[in-house]
Amino acid sequence: FLGSGSSTTGSSFSPIVPVRICDTRAVQPGISSNQCNSTPNTTMVQSQTMTINVAGSGSGGSLDNIPSNATAVVLNVTATNTTNNGGFLTIFPTPASGSSVPNISDINWNMGNTVANLVVVEIGANDSINIYNAIGSTDVIVDVMGYYG
Repeated sequence: FLGSGSSTTGSSFSPIVPVRICDTRAVQPGISSNQCNSTPNTTMVQSQTMTINVAGSGSGGSLDNIPSNATAVVLNVTATNTTNNGGFLTIFPTPASGSSVPNISDINWNMGNTVANLVVVEIGANDSINIYNAIGSTDVIVDVMGYYG
């Protein structure tokens, strides 16, 4: 994996036993610490951005076994309980300062669908990533599968 600083050498992938780090649905068994920062267990609404600590320091960061020197994470992100036809999520590194959401989609859905996608995302400021919900509302589930570092 080559991050935004690109070098001729990349980072190696380290798989981990998958662990659920974020679930915005009502309290779920099997998730010891919810790393969602948007009032955990609250459905994401349109135009909302949620920050999730995925490595090292911060709320719950050490619970997913991702070291603070990791450069990117491999996630399985699921959108469920979706509303509005044509909704989508964008997953991106947390910027060090305010910036706009990238004009991309990582998960697309139609109303009532549950959709999952494997996402590789560079770790941003404060060892975290952002998830942006563009249209409608959805519950979001994030499972960490491994990291690059």
